Amino acid sequence: AHTDAIPLSVTLEAIHYDMETNPNSFYDRHDKLLYNRKDCYNASSFIHYLLENQKIKPDNLFILGIADYPPKEAFRIKDKRIVRYTKTFTNLKRKGVKLITQNDIKMDFKRVQRMIKNIKTPYIYLSIDMDVGAIESVDSVRIKNRKGLGPKEIFKTVALLRDTLKDKKKKLVGVDFMEFNPRKGKDSLDAYEFAVNILKNLFKEV
Repeated sequence: AHTDAIPLSVTLEAIHYDMETNPNSFYDRHDKLLYNRKDCYNASSFIHYLLENQKIKPDNLFILGIADYPPKEAFRIKDKRIVRYTKTFTNLKRKGVKLITQNDIKMDFKRVQRMIKNIKTPYIYLSIDMDVGAIESVDSVRIKNRKGLGPKEIFKTVALLRDTLKDKKKKLVGVDFMEFNPRKGKDSLDAYEFAVNILKNLFKEV
């Protein structure tokens, strides 16, 4: 549900803006972790560092199902903190990263299909943050500040990836699942069970 390619300082500035202007902000203004922190490699910035250190080529990176892509009105806000935040997304796209949002999957799936069909690399690594289905599909995930996709959208996307892997010129070289937290769920096993179902659908008839 999160792009995970945003420097910490940029994310914190956007959070401070949200706390100042949004009476229903998800964030706790008394949380000490939201202040006086240096940029670092963490769960919300690791893709930024992988790109900066040239571990991943931007053209080969597809981030699917994100919920934190700024809405159109955010790009019109003049506050410097939000300008830096929105520019980060713009720069990712300019470099060639494919940012595929929840709305793309829900409202324009044919476009998503075209983008996935354009994968040119012979090797594919799939990393799945379980918060892509937060609340709507799974409950025991680490961060639930944004609703994820429902099962229908997730398994439709998994089927698209499965079809892509039927191309003999492409090979899946690894899969991982991240962002589990059984202590934060009503059913501590639901994320594990959902992950198993994703794997079953991913490898079905491949």
